[in-house]
Amino acid sequence: MAAPGVGGIASIVSVLMLFGPRVELATAAESPAIELRLGARGGLDDAALQRIEQTVGALLAPAGIGANWHGCQPPGDCSSEHPVIVLVQLLTVSKMTDGEVCGEFLRDQRSGVPTVLVYLPRVVELQQAMRGGSGARDSPALATTQIGDLVGLIIAHEVGHALGVPHGRTGVMKARPSVDDVIALRLSTLAFQQKEATVMRLAIIARSEGLLAQVR
Repeated sequence: MAAPGVGGIASIVSVLMLFGPRVELATAAESPAIELRLGARGGLDDAALQRIEQTVGALLAPAGIGANWHGCQPPGDCSSEHPVIVLVQLLTVSKMTDGEVCGEFLRDQRSGVPTVLVYLPRVVELQQAMRGGSGARDSPALATTQIGDLVGLIIAHEVGHALGVPHGRTGVMKARPSVDDVIALRLSTLAFQQKEATVMRLAIIARSEGLLAQVR
């Protein structure tokens, strides 16, 4: 998973965190949410896509963030009034410069929309390795890991980057999740750290209120 350039978001979030409790209390009745626009489906069927949506939602919800999904084919149909949009592209190719990369976050040069790219061939390789490894014999949760579980984790991780969170040592934002992390995901114990969740919520609130536009 690739680290993003988060200078603009990080700077405003640093300022907002000085007044974080007041901002969060003022918006406690609301559920900060992002809009995820699915572009390329990567050939995945509806069941796999539903699993992806469920996994992303299950990871973001404990952080106090909602996730609203919408189709976006062709990409030109991705316009929206929602203040926080992330385009998701599930690709059937590996990253040309580094075949080990599962996903990354970037900003579309033409539209400016934050975009999450998921490289499905590498994700499939990891899923097969996990399910066929020695650990799977001792862990039903690992042995039954679906492609949607891993893709959902990757998307949630990259959404964290899109909202200004760097890599962490543990949890969803760990740069290279281990087998134990995948087991935790399947057991619903993998999560964003509290500070990460706060940064993400404040970034959504700031963008919703137009504060980021003023800073830039």
